[in-house]
Amino acid sequence: MMALLRSRAMLIASTVALLTNLVLNLLLIPPYGAAGAAAATTVAYAVQTVVVLATLRGQTPRPRFFPPLAPAAVAALGLAAVLVVVRAPVLVELGLGAGVYLLGWVLVVRRIAPDQLQVVRQLVARKVPR
Repeated sequence: MMALLRSRAMLIASTVALLTNLVLNLLLIPPYGAAGAAAATTVAYAVQTVVVLATLRGQTPRPRFFPPLAPAAVAALGLAAVLVVVRAPVLVELGLGAGVYLLGWVLVVRRIAPDQLQVVRQLVARKVPR
């Protein structure tokens, strides 16, 4: 947006995101702690993205952002659900959350972008030279 000389629109988008983050932090941190803060920040970034895209509508070609973001979004929702539901030591939550994230990511990528999964397989199969 700065390249399009839309600094006022960027200021508005950032301010809306700031206010969203502030309100959600006040609502979510007391009951959920750090997970609530992370969720509030994630939602604030999403709100800022929506405001920026709404501002740019009609000025640039419509971006196709859902397919590249879908795997991470689904995996993050699964991870968030685990962190909210499971009350366990941090290392257990970390391992369980990582497993749920990976499973969610793989299931969505297999469906909408199998080429991404192939790239990951090739990277994992590659041996590191000594």
